[in-house]
Amino acid sequence: MVIETIPKKLSQLSENLTKSERKIADIILENYPISGLGAITNLANKAGVSTPTITRLVNKLGFDGFSQFQESLRQELDFVLSNDVRQVNPWSPKIPEAHVLNRITESVVGNVKQSLDDVDVADFEGMCDALADPKRSLFIVGGRITKSLAGFFYQFMQVIRPNIHFINNLENSWHYNMINIKKDDIFLIYDIRRYEASLLSMAKCASELGAEIILITDQWKSPINKFSKHCLNCRTAMPTGRDSMVSLMLLNEVIIAQVQHELGSLAKQRTADLEKIFKETKFFQK
Repeated sequence: MVIETIPKKLSQLSENLTKSERKIADIILENYPISGLGAITNLANKAGVSTPTITRLVNKLGFDGFSQFQESLRQELDFVLSNDVRQVNPWSPKIPEAHVLNRITESVVGNVKQSLDDVDVADFEGMCDALADPKRSLFIVGGRITKSLAGFFYQFMQVIRPNIHFINNLENSWHYNMINIKKDDIFLIYDIRRYEASLLSMAKCASELGAEIILITDQWKSPINKFSKHCLNCRTAMPTGRDSMVSLMLLNEVIIAQVQHELGSLAKQRTADLEKIFKETKFFQK
């Protein structure tokens, strides 16, 4: 049995939600689906919004009212429990169930699962095909938080394929990279909320120059999505209020593995050549 979950519906509506509606969605997704089963007033207070705002959101989701919305949550919960998807025991039985180690782990694993559920396989494979084309230059950039993800991806890509560029400075020098962009080059951008104006400007400029934009973002989708050909939206919601990077990091790993597989002998030869240089220059102690 396949059911269309509330997180899936929220992801599909992400670009049409108001700021207040996104606050409600964040609360719902923090400890999903339990977080949506309380009184409407409790949910409103947690999100800092009015109850009519909640009603408008559930109407957008296709429900006649809050009670019908909650009935859908109960059905999802029954489905999950009956299929043994949720664990009855805490992740680590040696640690109290309510301990931060178990609570955060449960939230992160939920993010990973729902991020994978949201992946369009055909779009994912098309994205990897583009990233694995060594004839097309690949420009990689991330924002204030996601720059580490972009740097991680760059570190591996520069080994297995040529024509890689990492844009490290967003403040005043990204414009110089634009003069190197040719039609059909690839522009990989990592952008999660709070979405950065410089990344949006860069994406718009690169798109106008004929580059193909690939976006890795969160469940609400960066405004860059309107310029992207391929988009992966990852769940980042956490009960701490701080966004989690785990689901983005997982997809980073998966993309690297798929691109390496598609590059085949080219990736193997470049890796061997690099290892030879490391050995000859005694870069590593052992």
